[in-house]
Amino acid sequence: MTADLLIVDRLRAGYGAAVVLDELSFRMRPGEALAVLGRNGVGKSTLLRCLMGQVRVHDGSVRLGQAEIARVAPQARVRAGLAFVPQEREIFRSLTVDEHLTFAARPGPWTRDSVYGLFPRLRERRRNTGTQLSGGEQQMLAIARALTLNPSLLLLDEPLEGLAPIVVREVGDCIRRLVAETGQAVILVEQHVRFALRLTANALVLDRGRAIHHGPSADLLADRPLLDRLVGLRREAAASVDTETLPCSIKTATTA
Repeated sequence: MTADLLIVDRLRAGYGAAVVLDELSFRMRPGEALAVLGRNGVGKSTLLRCLMGQVRVHDGSVRLGQAEIARVAPQARVRAGLAFVPQEREIFRSLTVDEHLTFAARPGPWTRDSVYGLFPRLRERRRNTGTQLSGGEQQMLAIARALTLNPSLLLLDEPLEGLAPIVVREVGDCIRRLVAETGQAVILVEQHVRFALRLTANALVLDRGRAIHHGPSADLLADRPLLDRLVGLRREAAASVDTETLPCSIKTATTA
């Protein structure tokens, strides 16, 4: 039986003395894509920042492979195999696309050329600086840069947030290809609920920092009343962005 990639056990974490994540436990297998869902303010982004060492851990354990990382520095977590793409993207204004993809690269299958294969538009913009890229191109670059760290687990915090509908489809399709064709393990926090569920193998739903549902994404997607009760799907139906046209598939999103 394949060992778990990530084990989060009774995690309590937050900002200062405030507890945002409360007794949170879940596991991930290598190559798994996990959607983290929930209403606003329930701790989704805090979970990703906690995994990266940006949030105070009060209690509990986080194991990535064989390493206990709950209380180590962010740099050590990167060395252990984590990479994080925050909502802010954190693109360097003065660096070119090529420079972004080479200055922090670590050995592994994800190289500058392989991420250009995933994001062809970046190859066209390889000599452009961060300030010369559109919002969608910056998001592609942020994901591509994280991949050059060759992580065992990639954390994506609302990668479609703030993008125009046509760009959502383009970036979303790149993320779909990343998950379905490469076996890259991903935790995806995303407000586009149907997109996230169609992309991933499993879903974790949070409420007030606790897990209230953890199971196959396809089952949750098929249960409209449960999905609406857990995350308020009717609100998403009123949104202007249509992600239904993305041909997402999870058939090859996990490995044994």
